[in-house]
Amino acid sequence: METKQKRTKVVVSVLALAALVVFSLSGYAGKLEPSGPPGPTMKTLDEVEPRITVQSLPGDANALYVISQPGSYYLKGNITGVTGKSGIEIKADNVVLDLSGFQMIGVADALDGIRVVGERNSIAIKNGSIRQWGESGIDAVTANNTRIKEIQVKNTGLNSVAGGIGIGSGVISDCTVTNGGACAIAGADSTLIQRCNARNSGHGIFIIHRGEILDCVAVGNGVGIVIQDRGIIARCHSADNAQGIVPTRCYVYGNQCSSCGDGGIIVTFSGSRIEENSVVACGTGIRVEGTTNIILRNTASGNTTNYNIAAGNSYGPIINVADANDISTVSGADHPWANFEF
Repeated sequence: METKQKRTKVVVSVLALAALVVFSLSGYAGKLEPSGPPGPTMKTLDEVEPRITVQSLPGDANALYVISQPGSYYLKGNITGVTGKSGIEIKADNVVLDLSGFQMIGVADALDGIRVVGERNSIAIKNGSIRQWGESGIDAVTANNTRIKEIQVKNTGLNSVAGGIGIGSGVISDCTVTNGGACAIAGADSTLIQRCNARNSGHGIFIIHRGEILDCVAVGNGVGIVIQDRGIIARCHSADNAQGIVPTRCYVYGNQCSSCGDGGIIVTFSGSRIEENSVVACGTGIRVEGTTNIILRNTASGNTTNYNIAAGNSYGPIINVADANDISTVSGADHPWANFEF
């Protein structure tokens, strides 16, 4: 009898405790129904990245539109040039300009499509096309740490020797320039040019001092690819140019040159390494006029002269493997630094 009473007391205590817990939780949670409809939780695009339309900006005597403050700007439609003015002038640092896929269409007596005024830093221009301007497509030669991406330029320099795209330093990538004046794509110093195409009567792709030109195509230019002083030219295709690749103190690696009348690779100074390039159907395949260069593991075929290397340079043996079938049977073909001709 006593045990039964104890069990009854335990059950009553447990039930009381459970009721207390439920009461406490319901009191803590409060009302479950919302007081009103939920409000928006996402930010607008302008809140995430405040941007300004270029067409809302004032112009001046030199340009249709002037960017005078740092910020992010974009086109909301095409821009048509007028005589005596640039399309857009940038007069501030830290500017992002998105052409938004639109065109900037100039006239013969207009100035630059886009011009950076004064020594500027951190300018980015992307995503659009620029054509038929009297001077340059993009003149940013006074700007450093510049990024130009996915821009197509055509028929610029109509009334001058100006160019297609020019920067002081930075990166030019995924751009195409056709008929870009004196020089289609150019960097003054410390410039990377990658995955770009150039077709021009003057220079194709050009860096003055320290830079890299990678995975580019230069076709139908006066001189296809040039670095005047120190850099890397790699995995490019230079074809149908008067001169293919002209390096100075450069590493020239893995390029293809074809049908370049005066020469495929022309080295006029010292200090370059010319390695694993292929040169076909040029006047001279590889011509080295300077001294203290090194020439290794290249192939030359169907050129008027395959190799013309001046004294004072170092090079692997030049092995003729024409009609050899299995070149492993040719004496000297197993040399690790051999250059081949056929």
